[in-house]
Amino acid sequence: MNLRCTFGLLSLFIQPSVFACGPTPQKVVETIEIHAPVNAVVEVLTHPELMPRWHPMVEKVATTPALSLSEGAFPEQRRELMLRNGQTLHERLRQPGKPTVVEDSLMAGGNFPMSQYRGVLEVRPSDKGDVVTLVWSARFNNQANLLDAPAGQDNATAIAAVTAFYLKGLQGLKHYLETSPDQYSYHTPQTKEN
Repeated sequence: MNLRCTFGLLSLFIQPSVFACGPTPQKVVETIEIHAPVNAVVEVLTHPELMPRWHPMVEKVATTPALSLSEGAFPEQRRELMLRNGQTLHERLRQPGKPTVVEDSLMAGGNFPMSQYRGVLEVRPSDKGDVVTLVWSARFNNQANLLDAPAGQDNATAIAAVTAFYLKGLQGLKHYLETSPDQYSYHTPQTKEN
């Protein structure tokens, strides 16, 4: 009886250290309303090479051609974002899970201050005409991928980095689509820049 109580008390002290070894998953969700036709918004977002035109933090985007390994499988594309501050983010783009999702990406490498990242970008048309709501959400861990991460690789740093990237991107896209003289035409890579 006493042995059983002692073992039970010991397990209370040991258990938290056994199960609390990984980081706490973090989440960021940012939303913006853009006054533009839904097809124009989707067209811009489905051309990753246009990202440096509308995202103020992105200097260059490199994509790897999509390759399908089996018939009927979604051809997975890879993308590398090179930011103006020297950071990089390598992503695998996955098949969107629902019709309104234009991007579903997983972190595949780079030195952006986070780990285990999954980002989803959703375009929600409205019944107000040419008005679209964009919802950009992410789930991720800190860069160290540890419960007790060092400063600079901790949860606060990861949250701040993802939030800044999303907010600046959404604001930049809004400005690009709402002020561009050819906002209602498709912004293909061949579109002449002013």
